[in-house]
Amino acid sequence: MPTNNELNFNMWEALSAKGTPDDKYLLNASAIWFQGDEAALLKQAGIKYLQQKEYDDAVGFFLKSLLINNKDIETYNLLGMAFHEKGQFTEAALTFNKALDLSPKTAALYANKAAALIKAGDTKTAAIALREALLLDPANTAARQMLKEIEVTPARQSH
Repeated sequence: MPTNNELNFNMWEALSAKGTPDDKYLLNASAIWFQGDEAALLKQAGIKYLQQKEYDDAVGFFLKSLLINNKDIETYNLLGMAFHEKGQFTEAALTFNKALDLSPKTAALYANKAAALIKAGDTKTAAIALREALLLDPANTAARQMLKEIEVTPARQSH
C-alpha cells in the first residue's frame, strides 16, 4: 500500500496531466494541505472536474473519495450533481437518497433529488421530495418554484 506522500504524488501526477502549470501548482499545494487525507483530496479533484464540466472524471473522483469515506454527505451531493449533469437522472436521485440517509433534515438534498426525478419523468415522487424540502425550509424558493411548475403540468406525472 502506498504511503500518504506516494499517494499524494500519484494523485498530483494524474490530475495535473490534463492541467495547466497553474493547476499543477494548486494540486501540489492541495496534496500538502490535506496532509494525507486522501478522501478530501479526491473530493477536491472531483470538484475541479465538475467545475470544468468534465463529468465522467468528476464522478470517478467522487466515487473514489466515497470508497474511503462513505459518510461524507457533501461528496454524495456533489456526486449526485455530477450524475445529473451527465444526464443520469436515476443515478443522481439514488445518490441524493444516500445523502438523505445520512442527513434526513437537509432541505437542499430533497430539492436536488426532486430536480433529478423531474428530469427522469417521475414528477409524483419529485413533488413528495419538494414538499419535504419545504417543510424543512419554507423559504426555499427554488423548491417552491419547482413544485409550482410540476403541479401546473400534471400530464407529466408518472404512474
